[in-house]
Amino acid sequence: MRDVTLTVSDMACEGCAETVREALEEVPGVEGVEVSLDRGEARITAGEGTSHVDLATAVEDAGYTVESTA
Repeated sequence: MRDVTLTVSDMACEGCAETVREALEEVPGVEGVEVSLDRGEARITAGEGTSHVDLATAVEDAGYTVESTA
């Protein structure tokens, strides 16, 4: 397992954060997700086979912008 943090813009409310969380939970290999509206980030615990691209794509497909990954 590894931890990934995505900086997500365009989240304006807790409903947005929930949408991002749900989108990330659908990515194969994701074990846990915490989304902070205040920090504008999503912290993901995922298996080694889960790529940054898959995670970023899930967020973007949900209608939000990934500004950076760490």
